[in-house]
Amino acid sequence: MLRHVQQLMVTPEYLAMIDDIAEQTCVNARFMKSVRMGTHSLARGIHRLGRLEFVEGNENRKVTHCHKGDLKRILDSIEREGKKADIVIVSIHSHDIKGMSDDTADDYHEEFARACIDAGASAVIGTGTHQLKGIEIYRGCPIFYSLGNFIFKEEYMPYAPQDIFERYHVSNQLTMEEFHNVRTKNGTVGLGLDPLNYRSIVPVLEFDDNHVVSRIGLFPIELGFEGDDRDKGFPCLAADGPVQTEIFDRLCALSRPYGTAFRRLPDSMEVVL
Repeated sequence: MLRHVQQLMVTPEYLAMIDDIAEQTCVNARFMKSVRMGTHSLARGIHRLGRLEFVEGNENRKVTHCHKGDLKRILDSIEREGKKADIVIVSIHSHDIKGMSDDTADDYHEEFARACIDAGASAVIGTGTHQLKGIEIYRGCPIFYSLGNFIFKEEYMPYAPQDIFERYHVSNQLTMEEFHNVRTKNGTVGLGLDPLNYRSIVPVLEFDDNHVVSRIGLFPIELGFEGDDRDKGFPCLAADGPVQTEIFDRLCALSRPYGTAFRRLPDSMEVVL
């Protein structure tokens, strides 16, 4: 597990409002009693509103960092495996996002991925959110912040955790197909309505004799968003020109903040290294 620490940066005027709300509602009363008793401490510059921590800044945004202990444990394991293997690939499953859409990697996600490369990983592959995120080339190594979906057929799973049945107030004796119909109101709500969840890529990495990435090919795939229920959610190469272009343009836009460039090929694309 990789935990992360979250703080909310706000400008001074908002910070004054936070302090006023905390005082008026007494939401921090028990914590402040623990501080007075010496069993807890309040770090300098931290303003609390219940479990939320706020810091002063020149903009309003969420700031996240990796849990130092968890990060060290994972990096140590990468260094150990690097002594036994030619290539180490790290995967991270995360649903946390920086902004309001699913296509931005959170701060701690970026921090973690770069630290993995520093520790000796040859590539970092993200999963979790159902949409593509950008690609970063860090010290010559690829970071795929999210590859989106490859197969999107949750109704084909044999089991689900008990808590998900409880969340929807239904019997755990339902089949997964029956549960899927309840959850999506027979396909009228949910992730299945967004075509972006049905657009992705399959990366192909090539390494030279020194185990350094020499080529990164990217094959656009689509998962049959406009198909019937039988085929929808299964991947195939995006042979259609407009769909290829859509995936290519979107990936270019998402990767632009990382300075990543691409080259378009007849049936695929590749990263310019």
